[in-house]
Amino acid sequence: MEAKDLGSSLSDFGGSEFGPPKQPGVYVVCEVNMINGREVCHYIGSSKNIYKRVMNSCHIYRCLYDNAQWPSVVYTKWIVTDDYAAIEKRAIRSIRPRRNIAHNG
Repeated sequence: MEAKDLGSSLSDFGGSEFGPPKQPGVYVVCEVNMINGREVCHYIGSSKNIYKRVMNSCHIYRCLYDNAQWPSVVYTKWIVTDDYAAIEKRAIRSIRPRRNIAHNG
């Protein structure tokens, strides 16, 4: 995949059972319904330290995660990169998450 296309679909983002990295990059907050498999992207953001941003108790991920009920599962996926501003903007415009209202135009 070329760098100019990176972040244009959810399949570009990866994850780990060990949690988000303490590195710069772009992250997505998703929710999946375990019965029908429907995946919804709620938010896309970027940070110099993905772990610190996502684990903040006021972050949308923590709010959704703490309030999720079966059959929904909330999780994050990410791309580690130093060029996070451009990739975040591209991802928001392509994926159109529900809670990134300002950048969805």
